Amino acid sequence: MTTIDDLLTPKSVAVVGASDNPTRIGGRPLAHFKNLGYEGRIYPVNPNYDVVQGLQAYPTLMTSQVMSTLFWSLCRQNGCLTSCATLSQKKPGP
Repeated sequence: MTTIDDLLTPKSVAVVGASDNPTRIGGRPLAHFKNLGYEGRIYPVNPNYDVVQGLQAYPTLMTSQVMSTLFWSLCRQNGCLTSCATLSQKKPGP
C-alpha cells in the first residue's frame, strides 16, 4: 500500500474468523461490506463453513484463491498470531 486511499479503498478484503451471523463480531464486517455496496472482492476465512453470508468461505489464508489487499483478523489471540505469520509468507493480491 502506498497511500491512505489504498488502505481506505482496498480492492479486496480477507476477513479471518468470518461468521454467518451478521450480529457477531466476525459477521459484522461482512454484513457492512455487503450492505454498504463494497465493490471489491471479499474473502471470508473460516474452516468451519463452506459459505458465509452467501459468500464462498475459505478454510485458511493459504488457500490459493485468497489474494487480499486488506486483512481483518477477528479470532482469538492464537488464531490471530497464526494468521499474521501466514500473511508474512503470502503476496498481496489485487
